[in-house]
Amino acid sequence: MNEHLAVKERFAGALKRLDGDFELLCEMAAVTLPDCPDVIARIQNELEEGDCAKASSSLHKLKGMLSTYETEGVVIEIQEMLAMSRRGNLDECKAMFDKELPRINNLIEEIQVLCDQADSNA
Repeated sequence: MNEHLAVKERFAGALKRLDGDFELLCEMAAVTLPDCPDVIARIQNELEEGDCAKASSSLHKLKGMLSTYETEGVVIEIQEMLAMSRRGNLDECKAMFDKELPRINNLIEEIQVLCDQADSNA
């Protein structure tokens, strides 16, 4: 039960945007989470290939996926990377992505806790 309360506290902003519907947040997590590794891998490949246009598209997708759960923190950093890639600042974008990847993965792990709770409450 304490883990449930901690998750609710961690995602208080998301819950507020969903009128407190924890079940809906868990369902959204179950839909979002499976796609995250593929999107991250795509961004890494596109940045390595120097394709700012494709990286912009994938960064936009990742931002949209994660902004359901957080509108500050790493999502703001993803928005900055998106702006960098749109300006063609490949090296800056790659460096920032590499720096922020642990934080992105941490948020994804926290979203995984939502999925685990949804499974345990089913």
